[in-house]
Amino acid sequence: MVPAAFVSLVSIPLSTNGKVDRRALARMDVRITSGQDYVAPRNDTEKQLVEIWAELLNLAPEKIGVNDNFFELGGHSLLAVTLIERMRERGLHANLQASFTAPTLAKLAAVVASGASGASGESADIVAAGALTDLEREAALDPAIVLRTEGTLGEMNNVF
Repeated sequence: MVPAAFVSLVSIPLSTNGKVDRRALARMDVRITSGQDYVAPRNDTEKQLVEIWAELLNLAPEKIGVNDNFFELGGHSLLAVTLIERMRERGLHANLQASFTAPTLAKLAAVVASGASGASGESADIVAAGALTDLEREAALDPAIVLRTEGTLGEMNNVF
């Protein structure tokens, strides 16, 4: 795991016995910012994404601009899954990969607007995946699995 931020301190707070005062460290006010100039949301999709990001990242909505990066603001892969689910609840459709390939709010809003990874594309993938056996589905996700695995088809199905 990589820390969300590195904080430079003039001195580390110490307790009376010379050890690090962890309570004093916890009380310090550390603000994570992306370093980008603030640009307000320009359309309804961006406004909805700002609301979702603010809720997930525990940030004030007015601190999140369209050029901010989800991961630089403290997001991580598990929050990205929650992000995609919250987006779907609001009718904004994108796949999980989009949160990594388009990590800024503006880029993610563009993916949602384009419909490139919208509900119609995803449902087609789900139907196609449902028609595959377990082995074929795993091979579709990672073709190298088939190349590294020995055994008959029946044995493969037992593995997956």
